[in-house]
Amino acid sequence: MLSVAQIDQNDKPTWLAYNETTGLLETVVCDPITNALYVYGVTAVASTPNTLNVAQIDANDNATQIGYDEDAGTIEALRCTDGGALLIKIV
Repeated sequence: MLSVAQIDQNDKPTWLAYNETTGLLETVVCDPITNALYVYGVTAVASTPNTLNVAQIDANDNATQIGYDEDAGTIEALRCTDGGALLIKIV
């Protein structure tokens, strides 16, 4: 089952990111006390993650967030952990 983006009072959906471990979409989450975005830093590794250059769609027809990969010159879907923390590669 795909995760679905929650909608706020201004009709804006929450961010979704692709979970490369499970192949599902996850809602990107914030700390409930500080309201800061949860980010999980990933150290640089020899292996390259799979290319995912299309935004995945959830059950509400909301697309995952995407970003531009300057090294590869491609658009990539943002990735997250099982808990919804945005993955950031440390280079």
